[in-house]
Amino acid sequence: ESQLSRLNKKEISIWNKYVEEDMPRSVFDEMMKTLNKQRDEINEALCTAREESPDPIDYEEKLYRFRDALDALKDPDAPSGLKNRLLKACIDRIEYDRGKSVRVTRDMAPAGAKLPRGGRWLTPPFKIDVKLRF
Repeated sequence: ESQLSRLNKKEISIWNKYVEEDMPRSVFDEMMKTLNKQRDEINEALCTAREESPDPIDYEEKLYRFRDALDALKDPDAPSGLKNRLLKACIDRIEYDRGKSVRVTRDMAPAGAKLPRGGRWLTPPFKIDVKLRF
């Protein structure tokens, strides 16, 4: 867009030189032909760029949505249905994974540790990945 603005100023300058300084018609025509060709190329590139650019995202509205959901979660008196609706508006999907439980036997335990007969089962913590809605 700035290049188009620059070309428009250049066109005015060419016209002024043609009118006020008695530029030959052949030179004027050649300069205008070059200018129009540049303008067409820039307009085509600008149209392509506009078509390929992603749609703008209203982040302010999304921030309000997240704040409302967080405020509802902090409020113990808020109804669970409201909390659920607000969270669904913010979260697209939640993926979680937990590895298999592992049995710790006496020979695996540190020295002096007391384990119940037969060992003890340890369950690894959850791994949670929250996919936000954008």
